[in-house]
Amino acid sequence: MGIRDAYIGKDKKLPARVILYRLTEVQVQKRRKDQAYKEKKKGVK
Repeated sequence: MGIRDAYIGKDKKLPARVILYRLTEVQVQKRRKDQAYKEKKKGVK
């Protein structure tokens, strides 16, 4: 289980390390609020 291989790069594929971690509910709410503000500012939604 998990991510086996991760690569970055458009032309040359370079191996990369992927680190995942869970956010707290407060962090999720703040990120969603900030994202909604940015989208509204740019007229995305």
